[in-house]
Parts: sequence; structure tokens; C-alpha cells
Amino acid sequence: MAGNPIAAVKANLRPQLASRMPAKLTSVGLVPVHYSHPGDAYAGNELVWFHGADTAYSVHSLRAGRRRRMLTCRFDVVAQVLIEGTTNDYDPVDSPLHQQADARADLLIQIVDEYIADDEHLASAALIDVAYVESTRTEYGVHEHGAWARVVLRVAFDARIL
Repeated sequence: MAGNPIAAVKANLRPQLASRMPAKLTSVGLVPVHYSHPGDAYAGNELVWFHGADTAYSVHSLRAGRRRRMLTCRFDVVAQVLIEGTTNDYDPVDSPLHQQADARADLLIQIVDEYIADDEHLASAALIDVAYVESTRTEYGVHEHGAWARVVLRVAFDARIL
């Protein structure tokens, strides 16, 4: 029985995105890409992870026996950045910390967007007909040591199962 391909797609996509991430701003190594949120204790100041998923099913053939199901699957890719700075560096009117966090989160999500634009099968050609970016949403704020930004990119793809 063929099942929902989201788990396999995310497992194939994670290393592809991880290899394209830039170096971390404040420590050694590349910005990590996680299959799911690693928990606050392991998150660090910059990370990307997959979050949530939903699938819409439809049946397109009228034949005897098992019918082909068409799927539209969606999941989120989240890029989060925390920029640290002293309270003297934080100006609520013209916040350079917010601007830095926004720009860095946008860069991380742009890498994801460009990968999807280049590989419409998300490294899963046997599973996916076509993938595309459906939307983005940005959130931002302050934390006790500076500012943060989070960009959520909604990825959708069409697939078929028997």
C-alpha cells in the first residue's frame, strides 16, 4: 500500500537543504536544517526546520479495483534567527537588530525557495509530480538579549498514489 509521501519527501529534502546553508554567524559550522524543531535546548541562534503537514486527497478515475488518488501535500519550512545585542544597541524606532535578524532569516528562506525553484521534485522524483512555494509569513520580536525573526515558507506538492 502506498502511503502519504510527506515523511519521505522531508527526509530526502533535509540533506539537500543542509548542504546549501551558509556558515553560522556566531559559531562554527553551517546553519543546521532539522527534520523537526530540535527543542529550545538545542536550537541555537540560527536554524531551519520542517513544521506541520497536511494532505488533501481526491480520486480522479472511475474504474474497478483500487483507484489512483491524487494528493496535494503541504508542509512548512521555518527559518529562525536570534541576533544578540545589548539594550543600548536596541532602538525600538529604528532597530538595527531587527533589520539584521529579518535579513538573515530572509536569506535562509531564500535558499530554500531557490532550491524548490531549481528542483520541482524536491529530490523525490519518484514521489512528486511538482512542488512549489505557496506562501511565506514573517514574525519578529524582541527577546531578553536582542531581537529575533522567523520566516515560515509553505511548500506544496502534487503527488499520485495507487
